[in-house]
Amino acid sequence: MSLRLFKLLLGKRKKNTWNEQYLEGKWDTLRSNWEDARFDVMRKFMGSYSVKGKILEIGCGEGLLQAQLDPVIYSSYLGIDISEVAVQRALYLENSCTRYRAADMEEFNPAEKFDMIIFNESLYYAKCPCSTMLKYMGFLEENGVFITSIYETTRNKRLIKKINKFFKPVESAVTANDRGRWHCQVYRKCTRVKMEKNSTISMNLFRYLSNLRDMVKIYTGWSLVEYSDCELVLQSIF
Repeated sequence: MSLRLFKLLLGKRKKNTWNEQYLEGKWDTLRSNWEDARFDVMRKFMGSYSVKGKILEIGCGEGLLQAQLDPVIYSSYLGIDISEVAVQRALYLENSCTRYRAADMEEFNPAEKFDMIIFNESLYYAKCPCSTMLKYMGFLEENGVFITSIYETTRNKRLIKKINKFFKPVESAVTANDRGRWHCQVYRKCTRVKMEKNSTISMNLFRYLSNLRDMVKIYTGWSLVEYSDCELVLQSIF
């Protein structure tokens, strides 16, 4: 099987999984009061760092974040999510400055730059989260910011530490309730990392290694390396 065909099959399987989960109501909890504090913090950050800016939300789901957002914050808003089911439910929010599209964040390449890019409980689903974030840095305007929301787990706490090695947070907040803790952080573009000429080659290398790892796991059941191991190499490059 060619790597390209494998990637297509893997991407289709991943998308189908998310579609099934939305149809089964697994993510209905996002509409509950449990999420209010996290959404409020994110909207506050968005209002502090954007006035009539261009915003990209990665992991928009059904559009819950943007639905309660003050329109003065943005001039254009694009939300993407891998689930076609979720995006279909968000389409009622579309207008002349708001769009929703079904897309895989690891394959999506915007045709424009943004003042703000939000990873809404999505970054830790990427094969190589830090390299995914570095990729999207190329789609940030010079003074643009990232906003991330990350649910606290042991693995995700390690991820946050790794992100902070590449990007210095300029503002952060933690919300908590009986369901857990969420870390919301704001990062400015190029606060700690300088993109080099070989960065595109590096990103492609990591995507290849990630796909190879997934291929081995599917066909043999062996788990090779976690994304954190791959990104130790990325850290040494930058």
